Amino acid sequence: MTLVAAFRCQRGGLLLCADREENYGDTKREVDKISVIELPMGQIFVAGSGPTSVINQAVIDMRHAFIQALTSGEDLVRNHKAMIEETLKSIHERYATNLTDCPLGLIVIFALFDRRTVPLLYRSEYSMLVSEPFYVGYGAGKALSDYLADRLYEFGRNDDALLLVIAAFIFREVEHSVGGVGLGVDMMFIREGAPLGLKIGKDHIRSIQDQIPPLGEYVLSCWADKINIPADLIP
Repeated sequence: MTLVAAFRCQRGGLLLCADREENYGDTKREVDKISVIELPMGQIFVAGSGPTSVINQAVIDMRHAFIQALTSGEDLVRNHKAMIEETLKSIHERYATNLTDCPLGLIVIFALFDRRTVPLLYRSEYSMLVSEPFYVGYGAGKALSDYLADRLYEFGRNDDALLLVIAAFIFREVEHSVGGVGLGVDMMFIREGAPLGLKIGKDHIRSIQDQIPPLGEYVLSCWADKINIPADLIP
């Protein structure tokens, strides 16, 4: 029960977002759902939906695989995708029972310190790592997030400040409508070069959300000026 999403920004950066609610039966707690794997040449960012224990183990296994590859002199830039897919294959084989009723969905970002290379955005599909050019979402709030992003994302593609507002709006609406999504939102701008990640905490996001008018109020105010209903249609 969660919502994680990533949006491509202007100049090729990414905005990675995750709510903070974790559920255990009837209880819930606040957690940080964005993990970072530090590498000599860059960083890997992971956010996911599914059993928390499996997500955490996937991050641990990825980190271990990359450390081993560094020790053996393997080309991580060229082979990172295959290495992560091998980790995902192992995770699904070992924890198939855990994932029967709660599938695993990961957003993975591979970002180099090289300013000439934009961060790469992937989503997991079982053991596959699928490249996504613009947007991806996972979790209980995915359907509503996809719907809103499909209609609003294009307006923020070339304006990072507006994209931040759009993402804050999407997470607010999902939190109001979908159970298990809430307790605030963390967002992180990920750009080429070092340092890569600029984290924006839940309090800053909440202040943005509070400034966005309620959906019904905003929509109805626009309709009042733009829609002309013929008088003979009204009884």
